[in-house]
Amino acid sequence: MEKPDKPIIFIDGYCNLCNGLLRRILKLDKKNIFRFSSIQGETFRILMESGEVSPDVDSVVLYDQKRVFIKSEAVFEIARQLGGIHQSIRVFRVLPTSFNDAMYDLVARYRYRIFGRRKHCGIMPGKALKDKFLD
Repeated sequence: MEKPDKPIIFIDGYCNLCNGLLRRILKLDKKNIFRFSSIQGETFRILMESGEVSPDVDSVVLYDQKRVFIKSEAVFEIARQLGGIHQSIRVFRVLPTSFNDAMYDLVARYRYRIFGRRKHCGIMPGKALKDKFLD
């Protein structure tokens, strides 16, 4: 995989919660920081085949210049890069990563039951946002 010019956020394209997060980040990303793809897409498959990400990852993933952030660390790093008030979520970094990831896993385990699941991947950008999406 070529070195991307922007950090890539990978989400579960079938998850309504994840798609809500994506829509929120799109609104907040005024500086055009991020690119987006789904964990079901070709870009993520290439990343897995290169060994940079485990094939059993089922969480938000941030890929930034060969650095990979998953689960709570991905959320914290996305907030850091967005800057401003959004960085306030990083206050939870004082807690152990194991605790933050356990909370992340709890929400992830029930995300389809609580927020629902799409029949098709929800990542379908309009023309205005096409350049922000990889696949």
